[in-house]
Amino acid sequence: MSRVPKYALALLAGMALGLGSPPVDAYLALWLGLVAFAWILDAPSVGPESRTRWRVAMTGALRGLAFGIGANLVVLRFITTVVVRFTPLPWVAGVLALLLLAAFEGLRWMVAGLAYETLVRARVPRPVALAAGVYAGTFLPTMLPWTTA
Repeated sequence: MSRVPKYALALLAGMALGLGSPPVDAYLALWLGLVAFAWILDAPSVGPESRTRWRVAMTGALRGLAFGIGANLVVLRFITTVVVRFTPLPWVAGVLALLLLAAFEGLRWMVAGLAYETLVRARVPRPVALAAGVYAGTFLPTMLPWTTA
């Protein structure tokens, strides 16, 4: 599997996780999104000839960022409407605000992916590494706090 489809799959997995939020409340999609995220993080990142610590960690971070952007695009979809309704800005500004906010809020999943790859490389069991990575991501500042819980 090439690099781009893994990031696209991470984005789609994040969107699936986001479907667990109101008004859709598709709780099964939430679980499937998290499982897909764990599977995507577990997939090999680069060939064995170039598996430096930095490259492996950054691959996990970028997969986490793609997952976080996908999740936040779905969860925060109301931002476009809020910007259009309560400001004189055009619809395009609302879409740009949604994209920027989704990228900012996705940073916590980027930290989760980075921590996961770092901990796995330190021989921490994968489920523990994923849980610790997601927990580490909760320490980042946020504008609109929400969790999968």
